[in-house]
Amino acid sequence: MKKKLVFPLIAAADLAVDAVVMAVVTAVLFTLITVGASLIVVLGIGLVMIALCIPIVRGVAFEERRRAAGVYSINIPEVLRVRSRSTSGWRWLHQLWVDLTQAWFWRAVAFILVSAILAFIAGVTSLALVGAGFAFGMTSNRQGTPLRVLTQFFGIDSFPLWLGATLGILSVLLAIGIVIGYGLLDRLLVPLLLGPTRADLLRADVSELAEARESAVSAAAGDRMRVERDLHDGVQPRLVSVAMTLGMAKNKFDSEPEKARELIGLAHSETKNAITELRQLARGIHPAVLTDRGLDAALSALAARCTVPSTISVELPGRATPEVEAVVYFSVAEALTNVDKHSTASRCSVQVYRVGDRVAAVVTDDGVGGACVRDGLAASGLAGIRDRVQAAGGEFRLASPEGGPTTLTVQVPWRTPEETTEVL
Repeated sequence: MKKKLVFPLIAAADLAVDAVVMAVVTAVLFTLITVGASLIVVLGIGLVMIALCIPIVRGVAFEERRRAAGVYSINIPEVLRVRSRSTSGWRWLHQLWVDLTQAWFWRAVAFILVSAILAFIAGVTSLALVGAGFAFGMTSNRQGTPLRVLTQFFGIDSFPLWLGATLGILSVLLAIGIVIGYGLLDRLLVPLLLGPTRADLLRADVSELAEARESAVSAAAGDRMRVERDLHDGVQPRLVSVAMTLGMAKNKFDSEPEKARELIGLAHSETKNAITELRQLARGIHPAVLTDRGLDAALSALAARCTVPSTISVELPGRATPEVEAVVYFSVAEALTNVDKHSTASRCSVQVYRVGDRVAAVVTDDGVGGACVRDGLAASGLAGIRDRVQAAGGEFRLASPEGGPTTLTVQVPWRTPEETTEVL
């Protein structure tokens, strides 16, 4: 009941704000477009003025969506802006053309114009009706204004006293009805003209899938380079040393059998070391403890190897799919490696829990901070975490101000083996 009583007040305040804001925005846009069109041949000044219309329209659309969320409690997702693929110095001009040919821009312009017209009509009409209502209500006698006008218009000597009050109430009620009607119409127009169309939603899905594909490719390339580096710097030299040692043992087998036995023993020892490194490398690809015992045991093993005292808290309703567990495991593993190498922290905490339809992993340390994601040739391990998480359709966030603390948060969609089986 309270909401029904409050809505006319909200609608009236919203109408007053809209009438002023939309009138100003419409005047600014009209001025920029007309003056810009007349100066379009003067050193590109006209293009600059027309280009200014785009951020204004985008800003108004953004604020209108926020207003709709606050006034009407409806959340309208932002329309994905198509970016220019031009790499020349005239990219801004091509981006201007791209924006001007997009439907979202003209729908937003239409919303501004329609809102300005409706707000003006509704505002003027409601104010006139309220003024007339007070005038009717204040009539003190049968011949008072404005009843005198009615008596002259209809050719009647007089009206009953109660008619002024009745007409005044009806006028005010009609004004309230117009304000409420404007609010309802505005509530309908905002999502219709400022919300994404089906084509916009499909374009956003395609863009998200493209980013996930690029992240997956980048993550796979990073993993491949890591494996190549580990093989090149670790296992390969050991195997080369084994081959050379066995070659020397073969040459000394007849002339110096004792020396040959010693070399064979050395080769045997190096072979075992190479096998150990290969096992560690395979464990880095997918640790057996993660497959056998799940995230809690696997992350506890990581914390035990970290030189910074770390606490692990895993609160999950069950086992997730191997892909989800792998993303969380390697994200935490890389984060703990960074804490170990760079943070100079005295303590670290890892929390893994489910929030809604996602599983979140939060790694926090009290180190010096200043961590950042580096791309390109100097790509950091954090870039690998980001790419792996985005490839899984998740979110990556890093907060690391200078002086600390550092908080890394990853969220990936929660999927269980049973759910995956049902989908298949």
